[in-house]
Amino acid sequence: MDRILHMILRPLINKLVHKGVDAGVEQIARRRNGGQPGEEPSPEQRASLRNTQRNARQMMRTARRFTRF
Repeated sequence: MDRILHMILRPLINKLVHKGVDAGVEQIARRRNGGQPGEEPSPEQRASLRNTQRNARQMMRTARRFTRF
């Protein structure tokens, strides 16, 4: 049973983690290439960034929980 769970959960967790990493790298690349050095983000961009950060933290916590057993 344990092997079956690992066979099913490991690919799912890897996909989630990779999606999170890709999204984070994409956000960083957009910020660095899209704006001027001293430019402040708009309120919509700040809200989007906060949501992205929160989602990334939640995915990492979930991934850690699943990899403990």
